[in-house]
Amino acid sequence: MVRAIHVPNPFAIGEARTFGGVEVQAVAAYNLAKAFHAREKGWVGYLIEVDRRRLYHAGDTDNIPEMEGLRPDVAMLPIGEMFTMGRAMAAEAVAAIEPKLVVPMHFSMLIGGRRAGERFVASLGDRSLLLPRA
Repeated sequence: MVRAIHVPNPFAIGEARTFGGVEVQAVAAYNLAKAFHAREKGWVGYLIEVDRRRLYHAGDTDNIPEMEGLRPDVAMLPIGEMFTMGRAMAAEAVAAIEPKLVVPMHFSMLIGGRRAGERFVASLGDRSLLLPRA
């Protein structure tokens, strides 16, 4: 069952809150060499834990050192390339965080189209899932 959770205030990097048994921690999300999501802005992704399962929503980011060792059950990684990491950098992020399942996101609008997601998933095999279009 999906529950909507209202978050009254933005999270700071490293901050964790619990909402009805769901623990949410803000983690860093930024670009290494692009101006879109500068580290200084304090943008975040989220590490969410519910029923002993960990979901990592990376947000708009590149493969950054703070990701190493997260080891989520599911990692939602952006592969859009223009504003976030691309497929090659996302594959490096997969090696760094060791998720059980990877779901690509933030692609198909500008660079590579839906094929970008298909190619990324194909490169990871059964460790990945391409969600259907809405």
